[in-house]
Amino acid sequence: MSSGAFIVAALAASGTASVAQGLAAQAQGRANQRIAEYNAAMAERQGKAQMEAARLNSERLARQQRLAMGQNIAAAAKSGISLSGSVLDVLADTAYQYQLDRNLILTQGLNDYQTGSQRASLLRSEGKFSAAQGRSNALWAYLNGVSSVALGLASLRSMNSAASAMTTSTTGS
Repeated sequence: MSSGAFIVAALAASGTASVAQGLAAQAQGRANQRIAEYNAAMAERQGKAQMEAARLNSERLARQQRLAMGQNIAAAAKSGISLSGSVLDVLADTAYQYQLDRNLILTQGLNDYQTGSQRASLLRSEGKFSAAQGRSNALWAYLNGVSSVALGLASLRSMNSAASAMTTSTTGS
């Protein structure tokens, strides 16, 4: 195999490797974007589930409140105490404490939902960045391959020109 043929084969291999590298970079970027999108959807679902769980816990607590208030009123009525003064104060405080607990549960659920939504947004942005980075890396791999092939062809042309000049000078003498 002549040195020219060897150089052409090496250039073809180099170009092919660069294209393969570019395709792999682009595929990796798309895969990372799909993974990020899946994770974002999971974060959103988790946030919604936590908010729904908080709503259900709040409803459970409201039911407990109604039962406790009913028991307190029944106990007061059974003992013949009127619903005024300190008994009414205790009932009002009990209702207030239950409401504070419900608000805390609902607020935590809302915070969990917002955290999930923000995480989902961040993951989607990371996925888009990864896809863009994959395209950029692919472009650089293609450009690297083209420049490598161009330099190799220029070197081959230079070698052929030098060989032609030597042949001309030897046959001309």
